[in-house]
Amino acid sequence: MKDGKCILTGCDANQFWLLDWWLKNVREHMPDIPVVVADFGLAKKMRKSLPEDIEIIHIGRLPDMRTWFMKPQAMLSSPYKYTCWLDLDCEVKKPIDDIFQYAQDEKLGLTGDAYAKKKKWAFWQSGVVVFKDKPKILEEWCKRSLQGRERGDMEALHSLIGESEEHVISMPAEYQWLRLDIKYKGFNRDAKIVHWTGPRGKEEIIIKIKSQEDP
Repeated sequence: MKDGKCILTGCDANQFWLLDWWLKNVREHMPDIPVVVADFGLAKKMRKSLPEDIEIIHIGRLPDMRTWFMKPQAMLSSPYKYTCWLDLDCEVKKPIDDIFQYAQDEKLGLTGDAYAKKKKWAFWQSGVVVFKDKPKILEEWCKRSLQGRERGDMEALHSLIGESEEHVISMPAEYQWLRLDIKYKGFNRDAKIVHWTGPRGKEEIIIKIKSQEDP
């Protein structure tokens, strides 16, 4: 394992269209931090198109297994001591160097999700996760996710820890301002990361990508 910090995400062929947009936002605000991409099933030409300084770790996916059940396994495969996982639909808006203060021994740095809690899906949001080394709870989360019992990786984590903070360092919402936070609370000037969840969030990302492409 390498000393130091990295930002990690995962990508398959279906979500490859998000990767360049995600990377541009990361590079704008965190230009010097190593970026690692977990390959969940990229085509060869997709891998070759990535910048040379991107580290790629091959995870693949099990037959009939939805991609994001592989996410905790990708986290366990991080080659760095300190890791910040960011879903591909997370938009980095400001420098996030200070997020690593929440990566503490045997804990996961997470923000809450009041909307998932209301629907009884989960309590902790897993779009942004920071951690140090390989916490035991991360290993347990990986095993549970690979069983594919729940709706997704976030629900698999909920089945293990519920609302408990025993294995969690709770982070301020500015580290993951959700699309539904914007809908019900408005934009947050202090938000460092905005998570554009769900199909509606992807529509917003498409608009953002088009605005970058237009002269």
